[in-house]
Amino acid sequence: MKRSIQNLSIMTLLSLAAAGCTDKQDPVDDEVGDTDEESGESSSGESSSGESSSGESSTETETAESSTSEESTESSTAEESTESSTSEESADSADSSTSEESTESTEESSSSSEEESSEADTILDTEEGDFIVDTEEEGFDTFFIPPSDMGPFSECDPFLQDCPDGDKCSPYASMGGSWDANKCVPILGDGQPGDACQIDSIVEAIDDCDGSSYCFIDTCVAFCEGTEINPICPPGTSCQISNQGSLTLCTPICDPLLQDCGPGDGCYFVNDGFACVPSTADIPLGDPCGFINDCAPGLMCVTADSLPDCAGPSCCAAFCDLQGPPDQCGILPGTSCQPVGDGFDPVGVCVL
Repeated sequence: MKRSIQNLSIMTLLSLAAAGCTDKQDPVDDEVGDTDEESGESSSGESSSGESSSGESSTETETAESSTSEESTESSTAEESTESSTSEESADSADSSTSEESTESTEESSSSSEEESSEADTILDTEEGDFIVDTEEEGFDTFFIPPSDMGPFSECDPFLQDCPDGDKCSPYASMGGSWDANKCVPILGDGQPGDACQIDSIVEAIDDCDGSSYCFIDTCVAFCEGTEINPICPPGTSCQISNQGSLTLCTPICDPLLQDCGPGDGCYFVNDGFACVPSTADIPLGDPCGFINDCAPGLMCVTADSLPDCAGPSCCAAFCDLQGPPDQCGILPGTSCQPVGDGFDPVGVCVL
């Protein structure tokens, strides 16, 4: 009986001792957890039996927090990277947009230059009666050099010649292609109509002709007087109004059957009469034409339905004499000599 009591007492003491040891392990586990955070070493291996659930829980919690912190850091880094990438893409997009706009501007500018260059190849438009001069092709081999301190110049009316004293109202190419407007320019010469002349360019429009004339294809040509409805020109000339009304010049009257113009000119039907105009392309009979003076002298640019087998909107037809032999139009089968218009007899043109 006494032995049983002694054994029971010993077991009770052992139980109490074991309970006391368990309570004392909690703060030790906490310290190990703190050490793990500082050193990054795992404490689970140092526990002899792994019995302290409190220490393990603390370690797992801290590990989870560390993992969460790393994920947060990675997320923040990813966001910053994304923002940086977005910023770079935005900058690239802006650069690309600027480049595209520059390319479009360059293409528009190139397209505009090509159109002006195309216009400058001819002298007279068949539909509108427009004169267009290429100074390099039309004999402007010498140029009048005006003073460098002139301008700006004001717009004016070529019939009224309403510029200040010492100026004249001359046609010029405001867009750089062909004559399309008028402006006041200083009178710097005394060349009379019919005299040889020089001009700096059709853009500046400053020449060495007097106040009554303009340097047109190396020759001083008189301005039309009167009004657009009732123009007045010296005897032997007629007023040719073209290029949106900017060109109002008294050009020599000619005979298309005689082709009695000066060298390099042809007698063409311009507006409502025949006038000497510089010939440009010398296109042969029956070939397509785009301007009145594209055709060789002695030919007239007419609509396609006026000729057989015309390959364009207009083609060159031959002038003829209404009182001449019947076979004078035989070169183009099916055509005959027809009047150009009322009041121009005996001038005709070989058409269907």
